[in-house]
Amino acid sequence: MPDSETNFWHWQYRFEPYFVAGRSFDQYCPAYQLGWQLAQSSEGNGVDFDAMDRELNLRWAESNGGSLLDWSQVRLAARAAWVRGMRPQLPDVLSVVAGRKLRQAQEAARQFRQSSVSYLACGSQSMHSEALKRFSAVSAKLLSEMEALPMEAEPQPLVSGKAMPYMLERSRQVWRDSGLMAADDIQEVLTRLQAWLSAVESLCQEVLPVQARKLLSHHMLVLRGQLEAVQWLSRGHD
Repeated sequence: MPDSETNFWHWQYRFEPYFVAGRSFDQYCPAYQLGWQLAQSSEGNGVDFDAMDRELNLRWAESNGGSLLDWSQVRLAARAAWVRGMRPQLPDVLSVVAGRKLRQAQEAARQFRQSSVSYLACGSQSMHSEALKRFSAVSAKLLSEMEALPMEAEPQPLVSGKAMPYMLERSRQVWRDSGLMAADDIQEVLTRLQAWLSAVESLCQEVLPVQARKLLSHHMLVLRGQLEAVQWLSRGHD
């Protein structure tokens, strides 16, 4: 089984319906290997997986890679790898559903950046303000990386979900510039940052291409670290 498939299942297995909490990837990996090999073999081409259940049970008993699980506990994992292996190779793009969640994450990132800029414009010299200033370039890079992820195309509404928040935020900015609307406070900034993190976490619940999952998992770590740091610094520790 190629590394790309191993990496995919290493990220995905915890979200599968057959996964049991506490069982490591090593316990399932040989089953993914077995299912993948069947899909790539001549006997697996067009075969009914269920019809080979007895044969696969025997193969599992002979070569289970040290897994402590019996066939009944890994059968669905092997079948999932077989189904995936039988599919034509698809472009490394996000599905329509994942694409919608990605756009939500992008919009959450933009709203955080706008809120952060609004807050920093008030001239606060606190330590959490300094942390937000340092995070500015990083957040721009994270947003740029998300915007570069390929997605399946879907019909766009007349007024897209992306355009409407932009117009609303543009109106907010005009009010701020006119002095009629107060700048965001630190709690608003933290709320926006939490919304961004939550959107990325929701996106990572989808089946994603391996490289996209690696990238977004890194984003989650960065956002969690920044959120915890700013929360800590804003509690009077500066």
